[in-house]
Amino acid sequence: MTTYTNSTSFSAGTGVTTSDLAISASGTITDINVELNISGSQTYHISGKDIKLISPYGTVVDLAVSSSFSGTVSLSQTVLDDEATTTISSGSAPYFGNFQPDGNLSDFDSQSMTGTWQLWIYSRESSSSYYITVSSWKL
Repeated sequence: MTTYTNSTSFSAGTGVTTSDLAISASGTITDINVELNISGSQTYHISGKDIKLISPYGTVVDLAVSSSFSGTVSLSQTVLDDEATTTISSGSAPYFGNFQPDGNLSDFDSQSMTGTWQLWIYSRESSSSYYITVSSWKL
């Protein structure tokens, strides 16, 4: 298994924020997982965020929608994996370990892994004081 990491820390406040991960290696996806490492500024702030993964070919998968999270201010080594036994929406804080995403990562199966992947975060919060910091994300 090969891991590709974007370790450039960034903050997401109001509206849409994106982060890119360029993969130059070639190959066809047969199974893909996503690891998120996110911390926040306010209690329950992650519950106001939608997090998606967009492939280089435009396929969009919901990793977690705003209603998925409760009672957490961070995701630490949170791995989204179609084969996990617990869904992210039925999980609970601190969301450490493996969870099924809200969408299907298998939607990426059979695509080329080459190109620029994008982590897409939308904040429903109207105040920028409810920002999150993504310290890293991995495929």
